[in-house]
Amino acid sequence: MKRLCIFVAAALLASVALAQRQELLLDSGWRFSKSDPGAAMNPAFDDSGWRQVRVPHDWSMDEPFRADYGSGNGYAAGGIAWYRRSFTVDTAQKGRVARITFDGIYDHAQVWLNGHYLGGRPYGYSSFQLELTPYLKTDGTPNVLAVRVDHSRQTDSRYFTGSGIYRVARLSVTHALHIAPWGSYVTTPKVTTAQAEVKADAELINAATGARQFSLRAELIAPDGKVVARRETQAQLAAGKHRTLSQQLTADTPQRWS
Repeated sequence: MKRLCIFVAAALLASVALAQRQELLLDSGWRFSKSDPGAAMNPAFDDSGWRQVRVPHDWSMDEPFRADYGSGNGYAAGGIAWYRRSFTVDTAQKGRVARITFDGIYDHAQVWLNGHYLGGRPYGYSSFQLELTPYLKTDGTPNVLAVRVDHSRQTDSRYFTGSGIYRVARLSVTHALHIAPWGSYVTTPKVTTAQAEVKADAELINAATGARQFSLRAELIAPDGKVVARRETQAQLAAGKHRTLSQQLTADTPQRWS
């Protein structure tokens, strides 16, 4: 193995073959209004007069920079605005787990699906994810996603921050039994010239109505693509439970960074 810039690939293999995680980039189809209508989270709300935008989107770039805005947002406009988007999910996705991920919304974001409040994130720089499954329609009828962004505290930084859904948004769908979002962790408890010990942790979720048998497989892959270690664990997870499994792998004669 040339160096210890290793890659651990984790795969979940259930007794019934699982479809891979599916992702849809939510970049087009958004409607936007720099206003604050009280009913904009409701599916029946009429947004036909709103402007169509693509995400990532920053409304602070749409308006003139002015000295009276102050330097706290780079002399750019803040305010409150809404985004809305419709999408459909077919019946083949019924029983699977759907989540939406926002890589960044500035700031004080609140999110609704079909009129149901999902949650949000006050901080403007970090990613966050919300589960859609309890309120998701899988019969082909439209789902309506609504996002309120409150950047009325516009002098909240030392420099220009922008305003709105200014990073990528995407919809992901997984099997009921799956590795949790951001649920893979890799550490190297012991590294010597002769050998490196690698610990791979995977947080598993079973959102199904019954227990599931599965195999969790971790592979240690060298920079040249060769699999230098593999570990497979057989386990069971009860319905509605979370569990973290740890797997130990070793790599011989690693070249350390320093």
